[in-house]
Amino acid sequence: MAIGQNPMTVEAYTEAYNRNLRDMARDIFNDSEREYDKISKVESTDRLTNEFQTDQSVSAPIQGRDLEPIPQTAPVKGYKSVIRIKNYKVGITLEETLMRTAVFKDPINNAKDMMRSTVTLKDQTAVDFFNNGFTDGLSTNITEFDGTARAFFSTGHYYENGASTWSNYYNVGVPPTPEVVYLIINNYLKRLKDFGGENFVDYGKEFTIVTPSLNSAFGMAADEIVMSSDRPDTSDRATNVLKSIRLKHVSLNQFTSSSKWFVMVPTTTSSFPLCTLEMIPYEVSPLQSLASGGNPDAYYTRCRTQFGVGFNKQYRGVVAIGA
Repeated sequence: MAIGQNPMTVEAYTEAYNRNLRDMARDIFNDSEREYDKISKVESTDRLTNEFQTDQSVSAPIQGRDLEPIPQTAPVKGYKSVIRIKNYKVGITLEETLMRTAVFKDPINNAKDMMRSTVTLKDQTAVDFFNNGFTDGLSTNITEFDGTARAFFSTGHYYENGASTWSNYYNVGVPPTPEVVYLIINNYLKRLKDFGGENFVDYGKEFTIVTPSLNSAFGMAADEIVMSSDRPDTSDRATNVLKSIRLKHVSLNQFTSSSKWFVMVPTTTSSFPLCTLEMIPYEVSPLQSLASGGNPDAYYTRCRTQFGVGFNKQYRGVVAIGA
C-alpha cells in the first residue's frame, strides 16, 4: 500500500451499511470532454524511448550549361526530438468484510472513476506543453540551430538550415478578432517554409481557434467569428471573409492563463508538433485477493497507464497570441 493512502475499511465506509439511505450513488456528474486529443496528435507506441529525426528540402536547380559541372546539394537535416514513455498507476485496497457485507456496493466499483482520472492526467500533461510553451531551456524543448532549447512559442525560431528565423508567437495582448485570426493564418501559418527555408508549407484551409475557458470573452469572440456570416466586430453587415475557410473553436479547461489563445492546424496534419504516445491507454485490473501477498482478507484493484507527451520533430502548426 502506498504511503499516505488509506484502505477502504468497514469503519471508513459506515454509510454503506445505512439502510436509511435511499441510495449511495456515484457518477452523478457527466464526464468532461477529453482535451489532450484536441491539442496533440495521439498515436500508439511499443517503445519506451521514441526519437524523431527527419531531413527535407534541397536547393533549387542552378542555371548552367550541359558541359559545366553539376551543382551538388543535399537535404537539410531536421532537429531531433524525443518522447519518453512514463508509467503511472494508482491502486485501491479494501477489506473483504466490506466487500461482502456492505448494503451499498457503489464505493467498491471504482473502475470508471479510475479511467476518468487517467483522462484528466493526460489532459493536464498535454495542455501543460501549451502552458509552459513560453519558457526556454526546458528539457522537453527542441534544441535549435543556434544551440538554444527554445520555447514552443517564440518570435525567433531558427529554420533547420540556420539561414533565417520564423515566428509562431504574436506577442500582442489582443482578443480573438477577424483581423487577428486572418493575420495569424496568412502571415504566420501560410508563410512558413520547410527545413531549407525555401519551399512554403501547405496547411490547407482548416484551422482551429483554441481559447481558455478562464476567459469567457475570448470564447464568445471566437464562437462569433466561427459562426457569423457577417463580421461580428462591425455594424455594417460586412462579409465575414473567414467563411472562406473551415474554422472551428474549442475552449479548454486546463489552460492556466486567461490572456493567451491559439490558432492551429488540425492535429491530424502530418508532423503536427505536439504528440501523445500511448503504450497503455489505461488498464484497470479486476478486484483480486491479496492472498499471494500473505493477506487473503484484503482485495485490491489498480489502474495503470503508460504514455508520453512531447514534440514531434518541429514546432510548426500552432501560433500563440497574447502578451
